[in-house]
Amino acid sequence: MTYDGEILWSTSVGNDYGGDQRLKGLVAHCGGYVGFSQKNTGVAPDLNWNNTLGWVMRVEEGGELAWERKYGFVESSAYDHEFADIIASSDGGVLLCGYSYNYQSPNGPDQQAWFLKLDACGCLVPGCDPDCTNPCAPWSDIPQGEYFLFGPNPVSDVLNLFVKQDLDALTRPEFVLRDHLGRVVDFFEPNDTDITYLWPLEVRPGGYVLALEDSGVPVQSTQVVVK
Repeated sequence: MTYDGEILWSTSVGNDYGGDQRLKGLVAHCGGYVGFSQKNTGVAPDLNWNNTLGWVMRVEEGGELAWERKYGFVESSAYDHEFADIIASSDGGVLLCGYSYNYQSPNGPDQQAWFLKLDACGCLVPGCDPDCTNPCAPWSDIPQGEYFLFGPNPVSDVLNLFVKQDLDALTRPEFVLRDHLGRVVDFFEPNDTDITYLWPLEVRPGGYVLALEDSGVPVQSTQVVVK
């Protein structure tokens, strides 16, 4: 907006699932702006609500959308994820704080504080879009035939999983963590695509196999070390 009130540009980012679409915070970022809101997941219809994911987006100086990302813990159907504040970091990324609120999971805390550090391209998983060359489509950097990126490895507490968009082509996808004997020690079913999941790992230190399975058949697997 100019000094005399003239609007120079405006833009909007839609919410695929409807519901509230309120921009809650904004920070200047590398010649553009990064804002945050929440995005309905479209799940838990039997409970008469749609749980929300943390939603971060960047627009350039002229208003063009550069990228948008969604973030949530693996039990997205049990949690609302909300950001409360944002600042720019010295390395060109952003820091966000907020909370996750547990509606129904008997194993998780009712509410917990949430901090999130993103790089200049909005990525939490290293390498998901290193050059910001694929705005709104970082999954195109995932190698052909693979469905997800993850990090860090080794991991001490929370594993970050970035899921490829065409995961919905699978019949019944499930992420599974197995020990050296092949026993399942943890798992979850993804309920949305183009999302970075935060997976708290409450397992013993050691080596594990992380696999994406479709109806019980592995379609991608890799080694992960828990410290």
